[in-house]
Amino acid sequence: MDTPTSDSDAPKWILQVHWEGPQPLHTAYYDIGWLQQCHTMSLHDNDKSSIHANKTIVTQQTQLLSFDHDKVLRHDDNLFRLLRSLLEYGAVLIENTPNTDTACANIGKRLSGGTLSHGSLYGDVFDVQSIPNAHNIAYTNDALAVHQDLAYYESPPGFQLLHCRTNTVTDGGASLLIDALAAAETLANLAPDLFATLTRVPATFLKQRSGADMMYRRTHIRVSEHNRTEVLSVHWAPPFEGPLFSSSEEDTREYFVARAAFERMLDVLLPRQERYLPMLDRQLEQQLIDYAHNYTWQQTLQPKQILVFSNQRLLHGRTAFRIDTANGGTRHLTGCYTNVDETLQQYRLLRRQRLRGAQDLEALPVMGHGSHRIS
Repeated sequence: MDTPTSDSDAPKWILQVHWEGPQPLHTAYYDIGWLQQCHTMSLHDNDKSSIHANKTIVTQQTQLLSFDHDKVLRHDDNLFRLLRSLLEYGAVLIENTPNTDTACANIGKRLSGGTLSHGSLYGDVFDVQSIPNAHNIAYTNDALAVHQDLAYYESPPGFQLLHCRTNTVTDGGASLLIDALAAAETLANLAPDLFATLTRVPATFLKQRSGADMMYRRTHIRVSEHNRTEVLSVHWAPPFEGPLFSSSEEDTREYFVARAAFERMLDVLLPRQERYLPMLDRQLEQQLIDYAHNYTWQQTLQPKQILVFSNQRLLHGRTAFRIDTANGGTRHLTGCYTNVDETLQQYRLLRRQRLRGAQDLEALPVMGHGSHRIS
């Protein structure tokens, strides 16, 4: 039954439920306003897929929104706008960042509510610069095809930050981004059979070197159980793919055709004019090639900029570059990761404060699942 309470001048309505079961009888109280708010929430609000609920697609011409470093650190309104833009577009830029070892970490902690994540292999904060005998292609000056970081984790990082400390390369070194979720949805329309193969046959992602031995098997494209064309996530990391453990020769053949087609769609670094997939219809291959060039964001990061992007939505890479070391040339980025759940929580808490102000609510109830009334 519904019963009014007199805890304040404006009455609240509480749903009182008596649950049948072993004695003593269990009674639960549910705030009606809270239930209504839950009912009106987006169906994806408690799903990690909410990081791409808004399908605003980054393109070659996209100008990422920029935010001032000090204003983000000092003012919650600026932080809220940054997080809202990050969830809508998948990436933002932070300007006027001091050239310090801690600046990237400080922003990362600000976005996530206080902690960084996924630091066991490279440390909480890592440096990206060319080094001799590198064990990771990121630490060379070679081109780096677009990919997702740490795809061999069960739960890869939610967001990545890359702080440009110095960049005096003589040629190249542009950062690349492409929306893998949007690309997968487009592939479903252009080539349903290829799309279906990538949702069915699992790939192997691994990291094996001294001090590291990680492996995870998953399909490149994960879809909803109820709608096989609804893309929930994409997993793509060519430098960290291992053997394909296919159940049949037919699956193996179909997988490599589909994988090559998706790579053509994602990797703008592949030669544009060269015939790459003779097993595909020429028109289809051209559509895949055009997609990569039309929807890959490309920009050379400048000192004092931090690029923040969704590691579970946008693939990232870079073009090859040359460094004039004789004249002091260098390219140095500092990076870190944040957890998707903690970053989304920070956004939701800020959003909740603003909804409360906008609707002049007395308070948003802290009810858990509603089993106890908390005044």
